[in-house]
Amino acid sequence: MNLKIAVLEDKENDYRILESALKIWSEGSGNRIELFWYQTGNEMLKSFEQDGFDILFSDIELEENETGLTFCGRLRELGYSGEIIFLTAFREYVFRGYDVRALHYLLKPITQENLSVCMDKYLTIHAGDFYYFHKENDIVKIRYYDMILIRKEKHDAVIQMKNMAYAERVSLGEMEKRLPPQFVRCHKSYIINIMYVDSIVGSLIYMADGTQIVAGRKYLADVRKELLAFAQK
Repeated sequence: MNLKIAVLEDKENDYRILESALKIWSEGSGNRIELFWYQTGNEMLKSFEQDGFDILFSDIELEENETGLTFCGRLRELGYSGEIIFLTAFREYVFRGYDVRALHYLLKPITQENLSVCMDKYLTIHAGDFYYFHKENDIVKIRYYDMILIRKEKHDAVIQMKNMAYAERVSLGEMEKRLPPQFVRCHKSYIINIMYVDSIVGSLIYMADGTQIVAGRKYLADVRKELLAFAQK
């Protein structure tokens, strides 16, 4: 896999540590990487192209007027749909990354082991990046990243995305077998993409698109467990 990676980090020493770890991972895994280093958000925006980077590593504590969290929020608004991995020295930031659908966080000082786990997580999710939706004689390729949830509607499984939906004549049970690990059954009529979960309050799941789902009693504990595991891998 060829990966285009941006790093938003204002401290050169921290960048060099990450750069070295990424190069070691690249050589060991056989994946090619192309690195772009930015010290400020404004510097990155000058050369930013929508979907130009597969991964953005962003420090949270930037020496600017905004944090990495708010900057990445702006990138999402501009249409960036790649993965975001936060770098921080403070554990209290760990779960705040869900506001911008962050894939992972790395605590400083970054170790080779933690960086490799993070990158392997990326490969696991993106090894098969697409779901192939079938309807009659048509086949449509859909990015897993764009799939917010799947809901049961009569005899169909409806794949819900930001601005459209596709209905396929297949059971949710069969869909589960064809989806990667970030998709979790939360109700007999719903499968959710854990990356789009904003919060869980009691048994109510709030999704990033505004959907609210009451988790089934037998699924709730597993959903909570998978959400925490996904964040902490």
